[in-house]
Amino acid sequence: MSVYYKAGILLAIVSLLVTGCNNSKMRPGLSDTVRDYSNSLLVVPDIEGFGIDTAAGRCGKIVHVTNLDAKGEGSLRWALEMTVPRVVLFEVGGVIDLEGAILVSHPFVTVAGESAPSPGITLVGAGIIFNTHDVLLRHLRFRIGDRPKGPAPEARDGISIVDGAASKTFNVVIDHCSIAWAVDEGMSSWGNTISDITFSRCIVAENLSHSIHPKGEHSKGLLVGDNARRVAIIGNLFAHNMNRNPLIKGNVSALIANNVIYNPGTAAIHFGDAENSGPSLGVVVGNTLLPGPDTRRLLPLVRLQQDMNLQTRVYALNNDAGGRVLMRSLWARRSWKQVDTYDAVPVRVRPLSLRSPEEALVWVLHNAGARPRDRDAVDLRIIETVRQGTGALIDTAAQLEDMLSLELTSRALTLPDAPGEIAENGYTHLENWLRTFAASVE
Repeated sequence: MSVYYKAGILLAIVSLLVTGCNNSKMRPGLSDTVRDYSNSLLVVPDIEGFGIDTAAGRCGKIVHVTNLDAKGEGSLRWALEMTVPRVVLFEVGGVIDLEGAILVSHPFVTVAGESAPSPGITLVGAGIIFNTHDVLLRHLRFRIGDRPKGPAPEARDGISIVDGAASKTFNVVIDHCSIAWAVDEGMSSWGNTISDITFSRCIVAENLSHSIHPKGEHSKGLLVGDNARRVAIIGNLFAHNMNRNPLIKGNVSALIANNVIYNPGTAAIHFGDAENSGPSLGVVVGNTLLPGPDTRRLLPLVRLQQDMNLQTRVYALNNDAGGRVLMRSLWARRSWKQVDTYDAVPVRVRPLSLRSPEEALVWVLHNAGARPRDRDAVDLRIIETVRQGTGALIDTAAQLEDMLSLELTSRALTLPDAPGEIAENGYTHLENWLRTFAASVE
């Protein structure tokens, strides 16, 4: 364990003891797959998923991002690499051209992209890697791209959640973000001690197909790597990704609910276990498949791959395969089970909005992505392709980068009085103040 990691943990503990605000709640039982947050204080009031009772950066240091530089004081990297509990606010809007991925390795952090002035914050060139616990990330755009400048192609994800030899990663909530043009996955989790993760209300689209990845074709949406437990994928739009919309690997428990998958190439939702990590539990409820111009003729909503562990079980309720076969597998009778009620599935959270596929389609197109009331040209175009049944997988982002506005906008933020004090509703005055910003962009 590094000196820096120990120092970060010590500071987090001190903050917890002094303020009583941070409430990391890692669950020791990895096999436990049911959570009820109905009586919990949620990290944001309307969130659904696992790990949503984290306090994230509540009562931590308030840090202002004041420029669009790749590094240095006042930059996003400077704010995220701090070792203390923190809430990251933005006094600028525009494009941040990163020279490499930002690694977040110290816990208790809230990234409030909703606080940025229009057009919000867009990251290009590289993404963010979370190797810590108790995180809330909202309202950022990621447009990674395939320019020669940047990290190695196989490391150009938008958002990555990983663990390490000295740390466990849990209680990470990714909400209302937009990810496009990644060379590797748009979003991913990877590690042996990852649990209580939520990917909520995001747009994951147009990740690059025949680009610069050393493996060749690599248009991938969301990968949930081996051994992750209690992962929720709720209310997202996956559009124009060849596969992994998402992919659930071995020894995973995952809830996949109310997502819209448009124009997948070779796979929409699929389960596999090439590393033979063990059986998974998957729940697929209220999802919609919309075939598009690149969708293979016989592609189902869910595919159980040949390398899948034979003890894997997938439970399904109220999905729409867009006129296609709902599920295809050699192991259908053993592994696939249709159920009649949500209470019958083994991986579940409460509360959860049980939308029909038709309701989910309307809701996702209206609500998903960063700042859905203040969408950029990329998100507007992607949403329109879903509505019109157009668009395609893409190989390079070069011809699309002119859609990114380079104009810097700024707005001074006037914090509420006593921002760290707890209000009657259980949230801090700062959190209640941020809710007004979120309401203006959602």
